[in-house]
Amino acid sequence: MDDAKEQAFLRQLKETFRIEAREHLQAITAQLIEIEEETEPEKQLAIIERTFREAHSLKGAARAVNMLDIETLCQAVESVFSAAKHGNISLSSTAFDLLHHTTDMIDTLLFSHEDEVSPDVIDDVVTHLNRLETTGHAAAPTDTPAPPPKTPQDKHHMPDTIRIATAKLDTLLHETEEMLSIKLTTAQRAADMRRLVNRFDLWHKEWGRLSTDLRRVQQFVETSPADSHPITPSVQKLADFLNWNQVYFEDLSNRLTALTQVVEQDRHDTGALINNLLNDAKKSLMLPFSTLLDSFPKMVRDLARAQNKKIAFTISGGEIEIDRRILEEVKAPLMHILRNCVDHGIERPEIRHKQQKPPQGTIVMSVSQLDAAKVEINISDDGAGINQDRVKAAAERYGIISAEEADRLQEQDILALIFRSALSTSAIITDISGRGLGMAIAKEKVEQLGGTIAVSTAVGMGTSFQIMLPITVSTFRGVLVGCQRQTFIMPTTAVQRVLNPNPQDIQAVQGKRTITLNGRSVPIVSLNETLELLLPPHADTRPNGDTLPLIILGYDTHAIAFSVDRILDEQEVLVKNFGWPLKRVRNVSGAAMLGSGQVVPILNPADLIKSAATIREAMARPTARTDAADTASKSILIVEDSITSRMLLKNVLEGAGYQVSTTVDGVEALTALKNNPVDLVVSDIEMPRMNGFDLAAKIKGDEALAETPVVLVTSLSSKEDKERGIDVGADAYIIKSNFDQSNLLNIIERLI
Repeated sequence: MDDAKEQAFLRQLKETFRIEAREHLQAITAQLIEIEEETEPEKQLAIIERTFREAHSLKGAARAVNMLDIETLCQAVESVFSAAKHGNISLSSTAFDLLHHTTDMIDTLLFSHEDEVSPDVIDDVVTHLNRLETTGHAAAPTDTPAPPPKTPQDKHHMPDTIRIATAKLDTLLHETEEMLSIKLTTAQRAADMRRLVNRFDLWHKEWGRLSTDLRRVQQFVETSPADSHPITPSVQKLADFLNWNQVYFEDLSNRLTALTQVVEQDRHDTGALINNLLNDAKKSLMLPFSTLLDSFPKMVRDLARAQNKKIAFTISGGEIEIDRRILEEVKAPLMHILRNCVDHGIERPEIRHKQQKPPQGTIVMSVSQLDAAKVEINISDDGAGINQDRVKAAAERYGIISAEEADRLQEQDILALIFRSALSTSAIITDISGRGLGMAIAKEKVEQLGGTIAVSTAVGMGTSFQIMLPITVSTFRGVLVGCQRQTFIMPTTAVQRVLNPNPQDIQAVQGKRTITLNGRSVPIVSLNETLELLLPPHADTRPNGDTLPLIILGYDTHAIAFSVDRILDEQEVLVKNFGWPLKRVRNVSGAAMLGSGQVVPILNPADLIKSAATIREAMARPTARTDAADTASKSILIVEDSITSRMLLKNVLEGAGYQVSTTVDGVEALTALKNNPVDLVVSDIEMPRMNGFDLAAKIKGDEALAETPVVLVTSLSSKEDKERGIDVGADAYIIKSNFDQSNLLNIIERLI
């Protein structure tokens, strides 16, 4: 960070400190009065304790911004209260005079220049406070600082910033964001006016072509002798109307042109005002990354010490600001990545020594701003790196890829597997990650924020994670695309490029359509088919033989080209997230209203890429174990005390062809299993007599039943509950609030 930025950042910190310090000082002053007036020793002691804490907090805050004089005074005040609360001294009226005098001096120092208060004055006050601490006697300092001016011209006690509840700021921002619809509507009205003017221009041209003939008719009517060609009243009225129409049309055209100019000016002015208001409102919710990153060094230190590892952790870019809402949501993914770096990346000192590496490992986190809309977070370590052979082996073991697919995978494809929900060393499948919570959760959270995450590694050298995030949420630019008769919006941040390929650019690779971009083959998938909008048969060509336009989503090796019917426009839109029961709709992240009033779904790029990959995999290999003949031979026991949930699960599983039996609690289930073993158990957790955790533990502890897979379907969604599910040996953990029958069937198919 250059000097100018560093100075600006320090000024911002000091301004924030002044606000906090004034609050501490106000509390200390009020509590000094309470202590002096309080007669009951216990209550007085409680107030002294609170005042001691206020002084301690103020001292720490002053140290953070390098305001050493205030720190010194606070240290002396803190020592006085420490002596008082331990009963070493009692506070007399002169002691309170000295303490009030000290708070006034701190208040003066807050808004003064360095040379406005003499160091001798500060030293004198500290000397008297030290004497009070040790002897209990206080006297007025020999020198006193001039009290802060009370004139209206004094701005020191009117800080430039105030504290306000973030909930109020959130409400203000949301209301401001709603004004974006006014901007879009104004732009739409201006466009409507332009189209109307164009129609008038066409009318004017057509009228102009007839103007010569009309003038001849008018002259004929005006000059023709009454006896040679008698003019009927109707013809005369027509001639008069044509005359009037010419004048009226010119006036109407002029008024319409003037009105269009006014609407255009209103659009420009309104758009500029709303943009400025929205940008300022967003800035009010921007926080530096340092507010999040400050807690990470201790976390890394504690994890390293717990594992007997030596790790140096460095952070840069903490001054970069980002939307507070994104900052809150990205904390968990960053923590998980850092834990992975400590747990699985950095080796123990003895191992590093054998590898001729320094005993102390290194983790580096850097934040940088790419442009006005995006930031990049890099987290790298110099540890063991990712063993790609082990990743492929795990992916094969869990059925994510086949042996043939594993042989064809390139490096980036292998590394992408660590984000797959079914790949983990954990023995449990969850509703979020499929198997373990791992990197799948981090990736999902980043993508929910409209960002991307990628990884690179070198065995023995280390691993690096790259996270791209938008700076703000709620509004973004989107590309409008048309499929069938429906319009959708693609977030611009996820769009690599848009192109209209020539038919010869499309190639067939192993029976799948691809296009070569930047030297890499990118698969092509129909957006119609991905969204299941199209009825077969379908051809990705126009009637004249041209190919449909393509929109490229993703990054590097994870890009996919989606063919669409139409590319319509690019514009800024306001995101409206869905509430319950549409909280999580596949392939769709929200909706937006265009200026025309049309409500348009906003597509989820990450979901689209997953759906497209599923389509291509389904096309590449035949469906396995999904026909009725195969599932009919499999038996499943449902353990659920709720009759509604029991019948729902029974209908879903019987509809898939499984033989299903039911019980109402763990005790009944164990009896049924010993008499009639099944291929799989689906159980609730909260049940009478024996809950699902205990049932799973007993099944896994019974030699005859230990190999029976257990799937827990429950409303308990905390991390602790999931970890307990792992401990008792459950094979899968599905949350009822996120229940998806296809997910349940896929998990069951994998387990049996």
